[in-house]
Amino acid sequence: PGCTKTRPVRHIAMELFTAAEVARHNKPDDLWVILDSKVYDITNWHILHPGGSSLLLKYAGRDATAASHDAHGLLKKPISIMPRYFIGLVGSEEEVRAAEDRKVRKLLEEAKARKVLEAQQEIYAAEHAPKLKSPATSASASQLSLATPATPATLGGRSPPATPVTPAIQTGRTPATPVPTPATPGTP
Repeated sequence: PGCTKTRPVRHIAMELFTAAEVARHNKPDDLWVILDSKVYDITNWHILHPGGSSLLLKYAGRDATAASHDAHGLLKKPISIMPRYFIGLVGSEEEVRAAEDRKVRKLLEEAKARKVLEAQQEIYAAEHAPKLKSPATSASASQLSLATPATPATLGGRSPPATPVTPAIQTGRTPATPVPTPATPGTP
């Protein structure tokens, strides 16, 4: 009775920023502010602010907690809007360094796990791969020669046959069935 429940805000990626990092984002096209030790990227929202963009630009890259509380009090509207612009928390230099170290360790562990998995997959594939026959043993000599164009060089200096033979793979015919060639003008 009289108690309101608040839903936890879910964030895709939690970052930790120093106040100095936030201070570098102090322009209309790159605008961050700090409210209650939380960092918000309001670059795409400041122009929509009911109190005007210039008011937010005054606090660009800085802590706007006191000004926000003075202006909004306990209004629910600002509280409902801000979570979508939340990008992280403000921390000390040591906290940020420790968080970055944890991230690096996690990335290294993930990379190591991926390499182990890739190695296991390669071993499995090598052990279970079907044994392939060499082309010379899996296809007859006549089938292989049909895939090669008939030229005097490939026929040992002889001329190609008058009626070319098209490979069975391309036509669906057996290799022994010749494909008629159109007559050239001036020949019987």
